[in-house]
Amino acid sequence: MTLKIYGIGASRAVRPLWAAAELGLTFEHVSVPYQGGATRTPDFLTLNPNGHIPVIEDLRPEGKVTVWESMACALYLAKVHGKADGQSISPANAQEEADALRWSFWTVTEVEKDALTVLMHRLAMPAEQRKPDLADVAEQRLRVPCRVLEAHLKIQAKSGASY
Repeated sequence: MTLKIYGIGASRAVRPLWAAAELGLTFEHVSVPYQGGATRTPDFLTLNPNGHIPVIEDLRPEGKVTVWESMACALYLAKVHGKADGQSISPANAQEEADALRWSFWTVTEVEKDALTVLMHRLAMPAEQRKPDLADVAEQRLRVPCRVLEAHLKIQAKSGASY
């Protein structure tokens, strides 16, 4: 297997796992939970010195490429393996690349924190640990970026010209 994705689906590793699945890539999914110390072993720290998942290892003709940080992993897969059903999902030019980077960083800076707060305090955490007021505030804050996305999608049905 030339591509390995380390992490679990119930984490930010879902980004490269999803990207690889969308691209129809054959890969080895190495289950590494973020709790319990698995990301703090010497072997794992050689993959990502931050001790976080996800990490991808891609054996290329020019050598092994190791990428960590979920969005970097997903963008790498799109750029290097970016064909789905024979059609590229990788940006074709500088403008498309700028759009892909913009919406990717927008997701992690404008949406992710509040979306995770809503998820954790409405569903994921044990009921006795949930703080509904935090979820309510986060949901209110999400309305602004959602309006930005809705306005964009009214003009252009995809985030980029071809993806």
